Amino acid sequence: MTDGTKKPIVVGLHENVSAFFDQFYKKYSAEMKCGLGCSQCCVQGVSVFPVEAQLIQEWVLSLSELEKKSLINSWKKNTTEPTQQAKKCEFLSNDTCSIYAARPTICHSQGLPLRVKSATGVVVSGENDFELSMCELNFVDENKIPNPSEW
Repeated sequence: MTDGTKKPIVVGLHENVSAFFDQFYKKYSAEMKCGLGCSQCCVQGVSVFPVEAQLIQEWVLSLSELEKKSLINSWKKNTTEPTQQAKKCEFLSNDTCSIYAARPTICHSQGLPLRVKSATGVVVSGENDFELSMCELNFVDENKIPNPSEW
């Protein structure tokens, strides 16, 4: 992963995406519901690259024995509760990310309006094959959705 002097490239990516999110959120916070305790975007099936899985593993292993035990117990509790959270991310505990410091790239961008390849062929703003994907809690007033150049 790293030679001890340089951080992994994916960590730089996480920092860049988080900085973009913070800047975007500062500008549009009135239109966004993102915040501690909101886990609307935290669902199963989110992409995790192998290098990110390794980062999560390294982060967990770097915790104190007490922290690791507490974390593992919270994960076990999540798997024994009723399946109402069956579609929620396995790392959620009381609607809070238990691996926030090591979360995957996609988690750094959740809540942002994202320009994604269209599965339906919908055309947005003259840009063929792309559409807007964002949390249904954010930008509920369609007139306040940022311009595509900000997605």
